[in-house]
Amino acid sequence: MSAASTITTPTTTRSQNPFEAARLTLIQKLLRMKAPKALGAFPHPSDFVAIANHLRIAAGIFDEYLEEFGFQVADNAPCNVDARLFTGAFRGAIEGNATFEIEEVAEAIRDGRRAA
Repeated sequence: MSAASTITTPTTTRSQNPFEAARLTLIQKLLRMKAPKALGAFPHPSDFVAIANHLRIAAGIFDEYLEEFGFQVADNAPCNVDARLFTGAFRGAIEGNATFEIEEVAEAIRDGRRAA
């Protein structure tokens, strides 16, 4: 393996800087995620459901990251900060939009198979 293709991962999520600690945690969680399998020529509905679920998990990881930033901002701001703006933003952005579209594809395949 060449040096250019080697991935170096952080060995710890400990840092005195809460933003750096959040970043390292984010990276580690993303690296531990298993990617969904590639879609073949005749994907099964469950393949699409797996993609939607994968995106929900990723959104949850990014939500945790954003919440840590929101906590730090709110905790150190000289004025009121609406912490709700830092909660569930990524999941809210994909749920019912991207995930709905993906699940509609799964349903269309199911409908096509029932009609056949």
